Amino acid sequence: MAKRSLPVPTVTQVTTWANPEAAAIWRRTSAHRSAYMATTTATLLDMAEVGEGTRVLAVGCGTGEEALAAAALVGPTGEVVGTDLSAAMIEIARDLADAAGVQNAQFQVMDAQRLEFPPASFDAVIARNSLMFVPDLGGALAEIRRVLRPAGRVGATVWSAGSRNPRISAPMAAARALGVIPPETSTYRIALRLSRPSVLAAALRQAGFHHLSVRRVTLMAPYADLDEAVTGALEQSATRELVGLLGPDGAGRMRRSLARRLARYSTPEGTNLPGEQLVAAASVRA
Repeated sequence: MAKRSLPVPTVTQVTTWANPEAAAIWRRTSAHRSAYMATTTATLLDMAEVGEGTRVLAVGCGTGEEALAAAALVGPTGEVVGTDLSAAMIEIARDLADAAGVQNAQFQVMDAQRLEFPPASFDAVIARNSLMFVPDLGGALAEIRRVLRPAGRVGATVWSAGSRNPRISAPMAAARALGVIPPETSTYRIALRLSRPSVLAAALRQAGFHHLSVRRVTLMAPYADLDEAVTGALEQSATRELVGLLGPDGAGRMRRSLARRLARYSTPEGTNLPGEQLVAAASVRA
């Protein structure tokens, strides 16, 4: 029988967070992001069976929020290694770990498609909102499987459908309303690359993982008012990509278009943007 091809095609490498300016924005919004992602992160760590004394690899960790959460769980007898392709993000992750006095976590610049660790190095590998941005997903999952010990666990989170995530779909809809179709290479489109549970599950199975489970987790990102929500969206490098395609007064036009789309989530008490994530976990055969 012919081997089934991986259901996720290769994409262009996203460099959205490679520059220091984008990383600085990510750092400034870290507390807000950690709060609205708290349930997702807790579910991820639980499904990956991160616990006391385990050695954990956090792939595509960005500024390290989930890696630091894992470090709290593994305790002094465990260890967490966080990796990301962005040197600017890794520098911030190291600073945040130092500021928090975390001694059982280290961070390295590394490509998820070429993990520089010996086989069977980790008890668990976690990837929070990063796998969809890896160009060769099959290659990355093969690397993750290689560095996991027998019976080790992989856990990953991705965004579900755009209709359930206005923080992603609204900027794209705003751009379309202004006459611009987001290209296949845009960050927001790639962010939804694994948005169907069947695609994510098939990719993990294709890579040789077993005992697979996928859960849906809802979240809510709160903002003081509509203007704060729109400003937050405009600060994102992924939104700036679209603004750059709009021509004269692109930022102003995008702001007005975004405000019309996000107004439905506003109340006198604030603006709350809903979201939904898929959290998947699987094991290496013992």
